Amino acid sequence: MPSKDYRQRLITELVENEFISTQAEIAERLAERGIKVTQATISRDVTELRLVRVPAAPGRHRYRATPLVQQDDVEHELRQRFKLFVRDLDRGENVIVVTTDDSVEFVSVEGVAERAPAPPEVARAWAVKYDDGTGDGGTGDVAEMEAFFAAHAAFRIRPTKAIGMIERPDEFAEKATRWVF
Repeated sequence: MPSKDYRQRLITELVENEFISTQAEIAERLAERGIKVTQATISRDVTELRLVRVPAAPGRHRYRATPLVQQDDVEHELRQRFKLFVRDLDRGENVIVVTTDDSVEFVSVEGVAERAPAPPEVARAWAVKYDDGTGDGGTGDVAEMEAFFAAHAAFRIRPTKAIGMIERPDEFAEKATRWVF
């Protein structure tokens, strides 16, 4: 069974790219892709993804992502989206490589990176992931790495340019995007 993150990412793509007006339609589209879910699961996903039904035509509605109006909302949304799409981060000198599940889609960002404190849950996850088992293998090693990651391993990027692209030929013309800040 696909992960919750994958399912929610797929739901997000569905409501952005298709006219979907009911939770039953979301379940049908997922079933077409081999993902069987209950109505309760769809309801939870709709809530967690902050999807809303908006008027689309006289007497018709469709699901859309909630517009964000406050900075706190934007930061929370970015954290949630980051968790959904990013699978790995690797850093070397002045380059940060972000790996996603789908290798035919990417976003490349150019700009200024500034050191930022890592959220505690992120520092902990990195420490657990990179614990090599040396020493006693206990929480002492993880705690040291967690403190290091919290202080030194997170950066905030102030972008100057970004480009996003999808490499599927049938979707390229519609999906290539470039931003200049």
